[in-house]
This record gives sequence, C-alpha cells and structure tokens, in this order.
Amino acid sequence: MQNVLFKTSDPIRADGMVEFYVVFLSLQGDAAQSSVVQERHGWLNTETGKVTLDPGYSSPPGAFDSFSEAVDRYCALRIDRAKAGFVHAFSWDGFVGEPSNHRQIDIETDPRARSSKKWIE
Repeated sequence: MQNVLFKTSDPIRADGMVEFYVVFLSLQGDAAQSSVVQERHGWLNTETGKVTLDPGYSSPPGAFDSFSEAVDRYCALRIDRAKAGFVHAFSWDGFVGEPSNHRQIDIETDPRARSSKKWIE
C-alpha cells in the first residue's frame, strides 16, 4: 500500500519543483509475517518530469508484527502529513507516468465531537 502526498490536486501542472511525501506499507518475509511502514520525501520537477528523492530524509522503516499496528502507523503518518498541508493523495508507482487516483484526505479536527454528537441526536 502506498500513497504519494502533495499539497496540490494537480502536481503535474503546478509550477517548478513540487514537494511530496511517499508513505508506504509493505509485507516482509516469506510468509509476510511482518509489516514495514516507511516514509520518503522528494520533489517533482514539473519542467523535466524528473523526481528527486531527498537523500537526507527517509524515515527509518518501522517493523510491526501485527498488520493492524502497521496500518495504524501508516494512517498516523498520512494524517501528520495532511495536517502539514499534504492533503492530496495519489497512486504513483515508481514515479512513472502521471500521478493518478486522486483522493483528498479529510482530517477530522476532533473525533470526539462527532461521536458525542451521535449520542446527542
């Protein structure tokens, strides 16, 4: 599972260098007995179409014995980036072609407010 997160909904048509984060979750081992979550940072040069990954930034891979824990970490990373403005998620495997399958990440500001409202109605 992988998302490429941008601050713009149309990164290919933006001007200049466009910043992005890649958040991914992968299964490891012969029987996929553990899950790894990691994040990368980079830039898309919209003039050349080339991607530059930031060599100084790569989160250490987090290994999880439980797939559920890995999904929780993956979601937490996505939310952290969305809070910083990277609310446009795309599929973009190997940085080939154009990012596709745009989805906007909605951040619930206070999850307790929604659940408590449910009980009030």
